[in-house]
Amino acid sequence: MAATIKTSLRYPRHAIFNNGTELLWATTFETEWVPYIDGAFLTVGFEHFVDWMQHTTEWDTKIAPWIEKSGGLESLTGDKTREGFDEHIIANMADMRWILQDGQQKATAYWNPVSSLTMSEITKAERINAAFQQVLDDPAAEEALQHPALQPLLAQAAS
Repeated sequence: MAATIKTSLRYPRHAIFNNGTELLWATTFETEWVPYIDGAFLTVGFEHFVDWMQHTTEWDTKIAPWIEKSGGLESLTGDKTREGFDEHIIANMADMRWILQDGQQKATAYWNPVSSLTMSEITKAERINAAFQQVLDDPAAEEALQHPALQPLLAQAAS
C-alpha cells in the first residue's frame, strides 16, 4: 500500500479481453502523467510491467526493442539500490512513455467523488476514524466527550 501511495496511484485495473488479444490498463492517479508513470516504474518495478506486457502484440514490435535499446532487462530490473539505477530508468523513460501513450485512449466519461483528496489523506482519515470510534466505544471517555470542543466531532459521527 505504501508503494502505491508513493506513486500517486489511486485505482488500477488490468483486464485482458477479446479472447486474449487486447489489454485494458486503466488507472487513476493524483499527479500529472509523466511523474506518475516514472514513479510507478521506479517504485513498483519494471518487472511487474514485463510480466503482463510480454503477452501483448506491442511486446515484439515496441517493448522488447525498447528494453534492448535501454540496456537489456537486467538494467531495468533487479537490485534497485544499485548506484545509478533510478537515473538509468528515468533517462530511458521517454520512449516507454511514448509506447504507452501510443495505445492510450481517453475515457468517454469519468467521475471520481474523492478526486480532491490524495490517497495519503484518505488513509489518514480512515485511521483517525478508527481511533475516534475506539474512543466513542470506551465508557471511560464519556466525561471527556461532553466537552464543548468535541461537539463538532460528535455531530459528524452521528451523521
